[in-house]
Amino acid sequence: FQVLQLLTPNIEKDECSSALIPENILKNRFKNILPANRCRPFLYTPVDECNDYINAVFLPGHSQKDHFIVTQMPLPNTVADFWRMLYDYNSDTVIMLNEFERNDSSCALYWPVEYGYSEEYGPLSVELLSSSEVDPDVTMHLCQLSHKGKGEERAVKQFLFKSWPDYQTIPNSTTSLLRLHKLVTDSLKQNGKGPVTIHCMNGASKSGLFSAICIILERLEIDHEVDVYQSIKQIRMNRPQFIENIEQFQFCYQVVMEYLDSQ
Repeated sequence: FQVLQLLTPNIEKDECSSALIPENILKNRFKNILPANRCRPFLYTPVDECNDYINAVFLPGHSQKDHFIVTQMPLPNTVADFWRMLYDYNSDTVIMLNEFERNDSSCALYWPVEYGYSEEYGPLSVELLSSSEVDPDVTMHLCQLSHKGKGEERAVKQFLFKSWPDYQTIPNSTTSLLRLHKLVTDSLKQNGKGPVTIHCMNGASKSGLFSAICIILERLEIDHEVDVYQSIKQIRMNRPQFIENIEQFQFCYQVVMEYLDSQ
């Protein structure tokens, strides 16, 4: 882990120039976690008073270039941008790893909670179709994302993981995270199209751990080999704050061991 820390390049401020222009500064939840221009998704569906910026980064999977989009929990002023991103990049799977803090005004409830009612974001509308407990630790919300001008409708699944308190850098167990991973991979085999969107509160701590595990296990499935260090090193190129401590680093190995034992 210490070698990983030493070899991870810092992202300099001039590489994050889009994140630091005045109109975008308030779109960043934390001023020290910013996307480099080279790996951020540019938004293009027009919505009033919105530009092309969202605090998010692309991550390569093992077999696909931009397999993941990792982002922060939407702020009240970035909910429209979040849905624009899902639409623009055809992302139909969202994984929410943070707890929803109802008393935190910076946390936006970005999905509809009432049936038959839609949220509007410029030409886009979002409607809740169903909500189900697909696992003791996972709630799945199925939403319909529509573009009114194009008459286009898409299904978006949100997997809300409930077994990872925000004060912990790792989940309660490897088993619960592996069950979430299986739910997501099974869903993607049925109808996954664009990148998988993963978010936690800051877009780094939990999201980095889960995306690393997804990439490590995909390599294991396809190539029958494991290289935890190299997989983490690769994703840290786009967001150096991923895998922030030795506890998360060791957790990746624990997940691999349990995964192999279960096969």
